[in-house]
Amino acid sequence: MTAQKRSERLIDVPISIEAISPEQLNRQNILSTDDLSGKVPGLGIRSDGVTRQIEIRGISNYAGNLPLVGVYLDEADVTGGVYAQLNLNTYDLERVEVLRGPQGTLYGEGSAGGTVRFITNKPNLEETAGSAEIAGLFTKGGDPSERVNAMLNVPIVPGKFAVRLVTTIDHEGGWIDQPAAGRHNINDQNLVDVRLRALWQPTETLSISGLVEISRNRRGYNTGEDADGNFLQAFGLTTTPRIRANFDIYNVTVNYEGNSFRVVNSTTLTRPVSRQQNLSFYYPTDPVTAGPVEGGYADLQRSVDIRQPTFSNELRISSPSDNRWQWTIGSFYRQFRFNIFNYYVFDSADLRPPLPADALYHANYLSQAVSFFADTRYRVTDKLTIGTGARYFIDRQEDDSLSSPQPHKVFHSFDPRVYAQYKFTNDFNIYASAAKGFRSGGFNALNQPSYGPETVWTYEIGAKSSLFDRSLQAAVSLFYSKYTDYAIQGVLPPPEPPINIVSNGGDASIKGIEWDLSWKLSTGWRVAVNGNYVSSRFTKVFVSSPTNQVGDPLNYVPKYTVNASIEHSFHAWSQPAYIQLDYDILGRETYIDRTYPATDGRTGILNIVNATFGVQLNPKLGAQLFATNVLNDRGYTDPGNALSGSSRQPPRTIGVKLDASF
Repeated sequence: MTAQKRSERLIDVPISIEAISPEQLNRQNILSTDDLSGKVPGLGIRSDGVTRQIEIRGISNYAGNLPLVGVYLDEADVTGGVYAQLNLNTYDLERVEVLRGPQGTLYGEGSAGGTVRFITNKPNLEETAGSAEIAGLFTKGGDPSERVNAMLNVPIVPGKFAVRLVTTIDHEGGWIDQPAAGRHNINDQNLVDVRLRALWQPTETLSISGLVEISRNRRGYNTGEDADGNFLQAFGLTTTPRIRANFDIYNVTVNYEGNSFRVVNSTTLTRPVSRQQNLSFYYPTDPVTAGPVEGGYADLQRSVDIRQPTFSNELRISSPSDNRWQWTIGSFYRQFRFNIFNYYVFDSADLRPPLPADALYHANYLSQAVSFFADTRYRVTDKLTIGTGARYFIDRQEDDSLSSPQPHKVFHSFDPRVYAQYKFTNDFNIYASAAKGFRSGGFNALNQPSYGPETVWTYEIGAKSSLFDRSLQAAVSLFYSKYTDYAIQGVLPPPEPPINIVSNGGDASIKGIEWDLSWKLSTGWRVAVNGNYVSSRFTKVFVSSPTNQVGDPLNYVPKYTVNASIEHSFHAWSQPAYIQLDYDILGRETYIDRTYPATDGRTGILNIVNATFGVQLNPKLGAQLFATNVLNDRGYTDPGNALSGSSRQPPRTIGVKLDASF
């Protein structure tokens, strides 16, 4: 593992971390970021196909401009805006790491809830190799889908320079119909993703890695369908929501491995661009007072263009991993620009007072952040290790849209971490930690006041073990998070357009437990059960904010998740084969906004069963038959259904896949 930005065993990392192997990604059909939702306890992803928000351990606040969970692709910081996390491709990965809890010391401001790391396979400097995968899928009530993945590794100069090219072409047939327009399966997708990684190693101590990923996606929305799988556009129009979601990633990483220290410098440019057309929303209003009332709605349709280019550079120096005293120091710079054009069309004849026929809202702000960090640990004895770290962060923001009464703001924070680990044996240890996470405030539109930063302190104790000749892997952790100055989001009252306004609403607490158990039996069977339970609530509400009350649960936080799987390895037709059954239970989530009672949204309990059968036909060719959502549970995946803004679980899908390598 490299979660602490140095190589070490997973069991030795003194934080709660989940590592997903290539075999797990393949057998659970995890194709992208979106598919991780529900697979890792405590990790949730809200996605409509273009915008997505990642939450870990109940840190799920959707208000604000910056994220609460960091995302990395190798050494590249690809963390997007609060709604703009990238949908990264998982083909040809070495692993996915999910780091729970604040990671502010080593990963910065955007990691108050945790960090998700996608680790790609390095180019092989010695051998030419390749792989390919083709799949056909059939969705209940929808069109068929086709997907092709391919990888080619070529050493240009053997032992010195090699490139690795990964390509994905994916057509997904939709399943949502729009009867008013006479259209079927309007949420189809056409995706092309290309990732190129180059590695130059001129000496044994120096390597330079370059990474480019280009993704182009045209698709429909997955939100707004009713229980019958139909979509109704605002005003009864026959326009159809469509998405164009593109992103480019460019990274250069220089790695120097000396005898007494290591130097890494990573420079990254990301350029996400999205266009969302013909979106529809329904805002609850009272026909007399223009205030909230259950059942009254105003229609709104909009088109949105969002550009969020980000440039970052990280420089860090660290000691060798086998020293008794280990240390890491570094600096980080990020320039993030958020540019959005919102074009609104209102229904002026509905229940609200007269509104303009249309409105244009443009926001353009710039964030320039600099931070310095250090992390150190000392092995006091062969059993006891103690460590500490800190990061000083300063963020200068400018509002170029000239719509804020404060066009310049500066946010800064000092984020410490302390931890200790005690090893009873090499395969059993306990740890405790306390860490702080931070998120900057930001600007509001239409001359509304700006809002302040948020902080999260998380306290955690945990244990990790590997027993019975490492056939039984077990981990458990308890955590408590204290959330200060929680940001909330409301809507401007008439006669203003219903623009979202962010303010600091109060304080909250989050308590929970996580567990992970995997038992590999000698008879070719493996059983795994992992899950979590989270209790969250507002402990203080500011008088100026009527959105929530003390005792309300935090929005978008499931009470519990449970993932159980059973796998059997055997021989079929004298060839290695396996069968795996997964059962995921996602507990209820709520969405409460007391300024609009009709937006008290709630999900049911989701029961998702997936099954996979695979056989290795020969050393170079394999086949897989799989089914997702076998029970065809079509419940909501998040409680945004109160404003027709939620997705349902995709219908039952059956697929077949062939993979080859050379």
